[in-house]
Amino acid sequence: SGNVKDSLDVSDIKATGNITFGKNSSVYNNSNQILMVGGLTQSGDKNMTIGSDTNLSSMVGHANNINNIAFGDNVMNSTVNGQYNVAIGHDSMLYMGQNASSAASVTAQNVAIGNQSMKGYGGDGEYDTVQGSYNVSIGYKSMELIGAASAGTNADFNTCIGTVAGTYINGEQNTYIGSGAGKGATSGSEGDYNLGIGISALFGIEDGTYNACFGFEALKAVTNGDNNIGIGYRTGDSITTGSNNICIGYDVDVNSSSAENRVIISPTALTVDADNTTLIANTDIILDAAGDITLDADGDQIYLKQGGTTFGQFTTALSQTGLKLFEAAGASTDDWFLIQVAAHGA
Repeated sequence: SGNVKDSLDVSDIKATGNITFGKNSSVYNNSNQILMVGGLTQSGDKNMTIGSDTNLSSMVGHANNINNIAFGDNVMNSTVNGQYNVAIGHDSMLYMGQNASSAASVTAQNVAIGNQSMKGYGGDGEYDTVQGSYNVSIGYKSMELIGAASAGTNADFNTCIGTVAGTYINGEQNTYIGSGAGKGATSGSEGDYNLGIGISALFGIEDGTYNACFGFEALKAVTNGDNNIGIGYRTGDSITTGSNNICIGYDVDVNSSSAENRVIISPTALTVDADNTTLIANTDIILDAAGDITLDADGDQIYLKQGGTTFGQFTTALSQTGLKLFEAAGASTDDWFLIQVAAHGA
C-alpha cells in the first residue's frame, strides 16, 4: 500500500508485491521522474503504454483503438482502428492504420518487436493508410514498410523474423526467417504464400508466389517467379522471373534467369542448362528398386553415355526397335553393332 502521487521520484517506487496499471494506463520518463497516468476518459479503451507521453494520448483519442499494448518511444503513435496489438521498440507500428477512418479497416492482432518493426508508411502521400492484421514481426526494421505497394492494401498473416526481414512486404501468408530474408522491392512485395529461411533468402521477392527455400541466399534474386524450390547454400540464385524450378544442393543453379521446369540435384556446384530438364549428379548413382525400373521417353532415342561420349543408343523409329553399341570413340565413328527388331513385313 502507499500514497497516490501525480509524480514519483524513482526512489519512491518500492513494492513487496505487484505493481499494476489499469484501464488506459501509461508510464513514461520525464526529467528523471516516472509519471503514471491511468483511467483516461477519451474514446479508446483498455490500452497500455510505456514510453513517451504522446503514445497513450494517440491511442485513446480514437474509439476503435482497443486493448493495445505499446512499449517504447513513438510506438503506435498514429494508430487508428488498432485492436489487440502488441508493439515493443522505438517507432514500432508507428503508422499502422494511420488515417484509416473506416471502422471496418481494422489493424488487429499484430505483434511487432524491435526498433521500427512494422513501422509502416507515414505522411500525406499515397501510402498513409496502411492496414495489416495477424502479422508477427521480430527484429530491427522487420516488416518496416509494410503496405509499400499501394494505399490501403492489407498485408495479413505474415511472419518475419530477423533484421530487415520482409521490409517491403505487402502480400499475405508469407514466412521469412533470417536477416534480409524476403526484404523485397522498394515498390512493394505483393507476393503471397512464400517461405524463405536463411540470410537473404528470397531477398528480392516482388510479386512471386508459392516459392520455398532454405539456405544462405537461396533463391535470392527471385522477383516474379512462381513455384520455385531451393534447398542449400545459394541455390537457384540466378532465377528472377523463372518458375517451377527445383534446385537442391550446394550452390546449384540454372543458367537462365527465366528458366522453366528445371530440376537439379547435386552435392557440388552445377547448373542445368535447358528448360524441362532434370539433372542428378554425383560420383556414383545407384538405382535399386524392389520392383521394376522403367525408362520412359516420348522421343525416339534413349542414349547411354560415358563422360559425355555416347556408347549406346536405344532407338524406336519407322516400326523398328534397336540397340546400337558404338566403339570406344563413340557415335562419331562409323563402327557400331546393331541389334534390331522390325515389325513383320517392314
